[in-house]
Amino acid sequence: MTPEQIYRADLSRRVKAARKAHGWTQRALAYHAKIGTRSVYRFEAGEDVNWSTVVKILAVLRVEPTMGEER
Repeated sequence: MTPEQIYRADLSRRVKAARKAHGWTQRALAYHAKIGTRSVYRFEAGEDVNWSTVVKILAVLRVEPTMGEER
């Protein structure tokens, strides 16, 4: 895996964990982030999504865009 793929996989994992900690479905996260449900699915699956979409997801879940431990 490339460093970018490792980063994306780590970030996707942390987002999914944060979403579940909120008790939200992918649909609920999409609603709160004001994005499409498919975008949430694609991001959590490690697929390419627009960076502005990622920023919205991270902001609503308060996930830092850095590698490392969950906060």
